[in-house]
Amino acid sequence: MSKVLNGSITAGQLLDNPDEFFYKIVGALDAVNDKDAIPKDEDLNFITPFIYEVEGENGTITTYEAFETFFGDNAGYLNPQDFNETYDKWSLNSRSYSMKNASFDPQMFKLAKIRGQKPEKLVMDRTEAIIRKYETVVKKNMAYESLFQVPTTGGSYYSKKGALRNTVVDKSILHDVDTTATAGALRSTTRNHFRCIESSAGLGFSDIQFVKSYFTEYVDIDPNSILCMGTATALGEFHALYDFAGTQDKFKITGTPTESIDGINFITSSMPSNDILVFIAGSAAEAGTGKIITKLINPIPEYQGLSISPVNSNTMFTDAYSLEGSVFEIQDVGYQVTGRQYLLFLDINKSRASSDRIMSEAGLSEITRRKAFLHSRWFTGVNEIK
Repeated sequence: MSKVLNGSITAGQLLDNPDEFFYKIVGALDAVNDKDAIPKDEDLNFITPFIYEVEGENGTITTYEAFETFFGDNAGYLNPQDFNETYDKWSLNSRSYSMKNASFDPQMFKLAKIRGQKPEKLVMDRTEAIIRKYETVVKKNMAYESLFQVPTTGGSYYSKKGALRNTVVDKSILHDVDTTATAGALRSTTRNHFRCIESSAGLGFSDIQFVKSYFTEYVDIDPNSILCMGTATALGEFHALYDFAGTQDKFKITGTPTESIDGINFITSSMPSNDILVFIAGSAAEAGTGKIITKLINPIPEYQGLSISPVNSNTMFTDAYSLEGSVFEIQDVGYQVTGRQYLLFLDINKSRASSDRIMSEAGLSEITRRKAFLHSRWFTGVNEIK
């Protein structure tokens, strides 16, 4: 009896009389494609709650609608403003990829016969290796490289993706507004989330206070939810701050580094570079469509995640040799930062400090360079399907 698979071995192909060997492959692929599974990788586990999935094809338009309500004097001759509506849209992108050197080519099966090896073992070994790479390298780096997108300056909130950079936002998302404030300064509606430390002496407590104050000007950001992600080297810069007011005494008493300063919690990660700290509003994970990263996937389950696709659509998988010519594919997927106010970068390089705390071109280039590096970690093993 045939069995239809939902995107496990193939994109909806038939499997005749599946035996234990094929069930192992199906189970492995189902596990790695399970949306509710807890990632094994710490960096992927950290970023996953901030990813919001949308189903659609490349170029899908998602709409945004918000409104403010107002009250006015209760007088018959007055016409109070009922509500202020805001409409806008996102254009989301996705692509498919196929694995280099990860096909079940004829040479592999030929060598199996010559060496007297079981082809099932070779297929499982290759499948498990690709799944490990997809889970621990591809998915993680795809998500983080979207995080390190540096948009061009200016434009509206919805015209670009990535953290805000000299972007004018609606005053309704801020607690308080000063129309005379300098662009990028506190209380200004022109927001810039690419900052640097103030003094060439190095990271100071005032820099942390500024980031916290800047973040908590947004009405939907909980001041107690701010997270700081950095490498062990970058977070080491906080050692000089342990004697400042607002920090914990844990380090001075026990010699163990503090886990928070002024209510900001720290996460050690290898994803950023040593000169850049990444601040994230943890409350974004509870904000529904306001999550930081939007992940666009195909609306059809069999075209989601990682799959093994045959060389032709009529393939019936009956034994290991029937997989000949099949390739691993990452089905349509695209990551983009759409929760732009929930993400902020701080350049802590002393040589790039500035009194206005605006990140220099050198700092922006460092983030872009890191994005390119993360891309190369998975794209060298994956081919984009044109």
